[in-house]
Amino acid sequence: MKRVISALLVIVMVSVLFWATGVLVGDKIAPEHSASVGWLFLAVGLVVSVKVLSGQGWNIEVTSGSGEREEYFEDDDDFDWDDDGD
Repeated sequence: MKRVISALLVIVMVSVLFWATGVLVGDKIAPEHSASVGWLFLAVGLVVSVKVLSGQGWNIEVTSGSGEREEYFEDDDDFDWDDDGD
């Protein structure tokens, strides 16, 4: 239960920080839309904090020159660091 409460507190704190940053940035860029920019930053903060806390990696899909799709993951266990082929 403590872990859930801690995770929720982190999500709230990160989201409020992103929202406040968005309002300040929006106030400098377009004062009439500062609240909208704040809500946009809030949404980004929610996604980032939940993604980080859930432990999911950011999967990146790359299309090679031959048109084949390749997937690269943040999981270091699948990467051959010394590039010797094994």
